[in-house]
Amino acid sequence: MRRLLLPVPLLLLLAAGTEAKPDKGPFRKIAVIRLREDPDEAIDPSVKQSVLRRIEQIREWGADCVILDIESYGGYVTSSIETGDELYALGREVHTIAYVGRKAVSGAAMLAISCQEIVMHDVARIGDSQAVYMGADGEMKEAPEKSQTVVAGTFRTYAQGNGYPVPIVEAMVRKEMEVTRYRKRGDPPTWVYFRSDTPEGLPSKRDIEEQGLEDPEIVVREGELAYFTAQQAIDYGLCSRIEPSVEDLVKSISDGKTQVLSLDWSWSERTSRFLLDYKWLLFLVGLGALYFAFKMPGTGIPEALAIACFGLFFGASAIAGFAGPLEMVLFLVGVGLLVVEIFVLPGFGVAGFLGLACVFVAIGLAAIPDVTGKDDIPVPKSGYLFEMAIHFLAGALGSIALAFLLARYLPKVPLFRGLALAPAAPQTGSAVAMAPGAPPHALVGATGVAETQLRPAGRARIDGRHLDVVAEGAFVQAGTPVKVVAVRGNVITVRPEA
Repeated sequence: MRRLLLPVPLLLLLAAGTEAKPDKGPFRKIAVIRLREDPDEAIDPSVKQSVLRRIEQIREWGADCVILDIESYGGYVTSSIETGDELYALGREVHTIAYVGRKAVSGAAMLAISCQEIVMHDVARIGDSQAVYMGADGEMKEAPEKSQTVVAGTFRTYAQGNGYPVPIVEAMVRKEMEVTRYRKRGDPPTWVYFRSDTPEGLPSKRDIEEQGLEDPEIVVREGELAYFTAQQAIDYGLCSRIEPSVEDLVKSISDGKTQVLSLDWSWSERTSRFLLDYKWLLFLVGLGALYFAFKMPGTGIPEALAIACFGLFFGASAIAGFAGPLEMVLFLVGVGLLVVEIFVLPGFGVAGFLGLACVFVAIGLAAIPDVTGKDDIPVPKSGYLFEMAIHFLAGALGSIALAFLLARYLPKVPLFRGLALAPAAPQTGSAVAMAPGAPPHALVGATGVAETQLRPAGRARIDGRHLDVVAEGAFVQAGTPVKVVAVRGNVITVRPEA
């Protein structure tokens, strides 16, 4: 085993956590960032973007104390690190306090440690922050070692900067660690923490005698992740005190002249999170609208509905921080091509298909968060792809059912009767065309009149029958004489008569 070459006094200095000395106040301006409207909400790019926006508001307002009201099971690794870095940097400017109402697990514990002071409810818990990911089979798995190293290093940085005991903070991430503490004689006595699962981590007998260390106690056992109650967190130097609510915390650090600014989710952020929770519904309606865009070309209504549904999804992803400039450009190009197809070019051709391709690519990119951002943390995307596939599949199956129901019942609604093709009614006409069991090619050569615009699909009256037809070549105006030139299965192709 390779042994460390650092001298023992330095090892002791690195292992021991300094006692945090939080600013007790009173403060002049207190800003409260509330992030626990939904306790089960993950720390994702939308949370990061929200915190960044609120930090800018706090700086403009000139707060001298910021309280992070958090309660969460954690979330994405990169989102947690990037949010924690912003809070840690803010703590170099003003005093920062994390209030843990019930739980701060995984990434939420990271955000709490990034603040200079932690205050907890008496039933709260904190810790259990090993980097994990959800595999394609739906099971939680340990992230690769590179991810664990980055997360542990981030915890260590926050703990050293904010005066928390480094070994027990790092033990929230590393289950192979065992942490022991010694009481150091003094007035008052203090605790010194060591990583005791390696020979280099424990003080020698001489160090114990010279520094007055006594009463060794195992704080975190090897094979377990550190996870502490509020009272344990106080005893181990993580939590400064217990408060029953954020409001009580604010009162304890305020005086009669203190201003308080409460920063909740904005209406746009709430709307974004709501829409992303129901993206399957946006897919359902959007895909169903695209189906009717092919069945009823030229009306513009299904096309507009599809653009609206996918636009809402894309806008919500952009607000949440999932979508960036690339997705935005692709989406706008796709919408532009669809507009050209609807209002400029006849039929549904190259521009329409290219527009749909750009829209779908943009939506696919916007649906899955970037989880390999800072430090290139290699967290697999299989879990996010699985979730996205479920939403899209639900939308696709739902859109098929929706299209069937609308095709069956929409023509019976007077308001929409003109938008859907009614089923052919029995008519008297050509004996060849109407004879039961007549071969499909019997219609070839029959003539009639286009009843609707053919772009290229529409309706025509052929030998006294109302038939769904497809124009060959150019756009055909309603009222134009047409002739059947081919019948392939259920597709009747017509051409304007000269």
